[in-house]
Amino acid sequence: MNVKKIFFIMLSVIFFLLFVGMTINVIVIFQEEPLSKSDVTEFSATIKDVTVLKDCGVIEIEEHKKLYVLYIDEVANLTTFLALQPGQKIYFGVENIWKPQIKEMEFIFIPSLRTDEEEIFTLDDYNESMFKRNTLARIMGIIGSVIFFLLFLRSVFSCKKVFVTKRKR
Repeated sequence: MNVKKIFFIMLSVIFFLLFVGMTINVIVIFQEEPLSKSDVTEFSATIKDVTVLKDCGVIEIEEHKKLYVLYIDEVANLTTFLALQPGQKIYFGVENIWKPQIKEMEFIFIPSLRTDEEEIFTLDDYNESMFKRNTLARIMGIIGSVIFFLLFLRSVFSCKKVFVTKRKR
């Protein structure tokens, strides 16, 4: 087999695998369910420090752990978040899948946060933010799948042309 044939066969396989991977990714994203109250356990802690790094809120707690709030500007009011004070007691949600490992974890991503006085952000706020983020991923995944499928078809037809051209000679 000549180099051109091998190239088109490998190119076809690569594009097919990328198409399959992207399609599986889209299916997984579409099957993601929003978190419910039964998926989350609430814990309490005492604040040591509060900061915002880019779009991530970070709360250092007395228990030598850090709580991370993804896309803080989307789920909570930054002024309210930054108003949290050292020594203040907070209540935060943790997904149940992380509960068995929580003692070993140095940082924890949280889907809800409140104090005794007010809700900083709720599970609904978190779910809404994740849905918006996943919408973009869904669109990009579908576009990527279509592109890789079209590239796969093009490489297959190019491969056929190489085989047919070689036979006619």
